[in-house]
Amino acid sequence: MHIRQLADDETVVLVSDLHIGGSGGDEIFASAPELTEFLVELQRTPGPVQLVIVGDFFDVERMGDPSAAREGISHTLSRADYRDLWEAFRQFRQVDGHRVVYLIGNHDVAIWRDRTLQQLLLSNDIVDEIALSYAAQYRSLPGRLVYAEHGNQFDASNRFADYDNPLDKPIGDYVVSDIVRPIGGRAEVGSTVDLAQINFVFPLRAVPEWLTGRVFYRFLTDIAYWLIIPVLVINAASAAISYFFAGNDELTALRTLFGQVSYGALLLILMMVVVFVIARRVAVRAVSVMTPRFGGRKTEPELIRELLLSHDSPPQGPGIDARDIAVFVSAHTHSPAMTALDRPDGRRVAVVNTGCWLRQLHSVRAHLHAPRVYVPVYVQSHLVVRRAADGLTVELWNRPKPAERQLPWMERLAIAGRVPARTTTTAPTQLSQEAV
Repeated sequence: MHIRQLADDETVVLVSDLHIGGSGGDEIFASAPELTEFLVELQRTPGPVQLVIVGDFFDVERMGDPSAAREGISHTLSRADYRDLWEAFRQFRQVDGHRVVYLIGNHDVAIWRDRTLQQLLLSNDIVDEIALSYAAQYRSLPGRLVYAEHGNQFDASNRFADYDNPLDKPIGDYVVSDIVRPIGGRAEVGSTVDLAQINFVFPLRAVPEWLTGRVFYRFLTDIAYWLIIPVLVINAASAAISYFFAGNDELTALRTLFGQVSYGALLLILMMVVVFVIARRVAVRAVSVMTPRFGGRKTEPELIRELLLSHDSPPQGPGIDARDIAVFVSAHTHSPAMTALDRPDGRRVAVVNTGCWLRQLHSVRAHLHAPRVYVPVYVQSHLVVRRAADGLTVELWNRPKPAERQLPWMERLAIAGRVPARTTTTAPTQLSQEAV
């Protein structure tokens, strides 16, 4: 595999999971103005800059039938609402020393299989290069690689055996094409279980937990509306009737009234506790059974850690020795994160997930060990790698964007006191930094 040589003043910037494009109202990218502004700011970065898009730049899976990928990409490139975005890419590339490298993910693998599609992107001056992985090292720091690939090869439900085989289709593709895309923005069960929100649940292995939680809280809401409240009203009415027709002993009647109401309330609370415990047990069991089927027994971070502690090559980096990697970058899960891994040989490696540029649902731990509640947020993150005096500096950044929240009252009650604060600023914030 070719290893790029970087000048010491060169900056590597990595973003991922833009998921641009779609059909039938199921497009999930909603950050074109923010991404355009980011590219404009990136033009002013001093020195050479390599912008690496770590997969799922375009969402071909949401554009309809894979055979119509060329038409979908062409339409996306010609859309008026993306005109400024594409122009920002062109302006960025025109600066001397600036390049855009596009790595293929699992939602845009059709581009890898279609050389005409690749040429379309290259001829429109959007990208300089299309590849499956990225490996680079600073000339003054040989043997300390910055390595990136999308990361779906660490996900059992989205792993490809052969990227060049159009018949190779992992289960994740079927979920998108046969479940998520048909649902689009048109599926709602009642007023609280909006199945279209599945578009914003990442990674795929989180879908069972999200869906189980929505059903759980909808069930409790229905119990409250159709059982508890009517029974309380009937009990109170019965007690009131007894009070007014109890005779002249008003004190005895009043005691009877409060006694009946209290007894009914305690009985209903006991019933609710029993229902809650049984429903919670069923929900937990359902999640534990379904989750491994959606994502395998091991998570992507666990598999990446095992790789970096071995002598093996990354899935998309043949010939690369994992021991030479100083910065390992993946994406796919849409969850920006960075940790440092200390190897037995004394070397340190920064393990980074670049996140995404999407609206998504973040899980919040509920009270009483109830299923987690998913709260909408925007993630617009990027990674910056630079040469430092004694190694590499790795910085993970996010550009906050307010997201509208309309949680059902039962879910708000479940996470009372734990709801994340609303974003009030759009200024870039540094999530974490490592020196390796």
